[in-house]
Amino acid sequence: MMQSQNKMLEISFSSKIEYQDYKQLNLQVSQKILFIFKIIGFIIIAISVLLFVQTESIYSIPLMILGLLFIFGFSFLMSFSIKKNYKSQQRIHERLEYTINEKDIHIQGESFNSTVSWNKIYKVTETNDLIFIFENRLSAYIIPIKNLSNKEYADLKSIIKSFESSKNT
Repeated sequence: MMQSQNKMLEISFSSKIEYQDYKQLNLQVSQKILFIFKIIGFIIIAISVLLFVQTESIYSIPLMILGLLFIFGFSFLMSFSIKKNYKSQQRIHERLEYTINEKDIHIQGESFNSTVSWNKIYKVTETNDLIFIFENRLSAYIIPIKNLSNKEYADLKSIIKSFESSKNT
């Protein structure tokens, strides 16, 4: 009796993470905290305006500045931190060789080698330009879609769909 084996879908490609890709990942991860800081900033500004209208107090000016710092300062610090981290982490600049199948994800860099099974993946998200495969809430593999052929992209989407359907059952 002959057993039929299902051929496992597998793709291999190479990629390099550019600064804009890294920045997009970090902004996506910190999106909620940025939103909260902006809301707090607007509330502080609203309170300072009300304070000034009701009392014409000079104390409303520092309060307004504090609100502006919450709105713009945190975003500036985040951008500065992202750029500093990108420049200082050598692994980010390496060309990466990916081999992805329905069982696991293998990544070979110039200074490291990593394999993670799909059952250890937290989630997968996609933007117009990038696919993020999250190992946890804060770290993800970044795959620029422009580095994939149409067939590789279709095969990767099929593998991801298989992962998502197994995660939902």
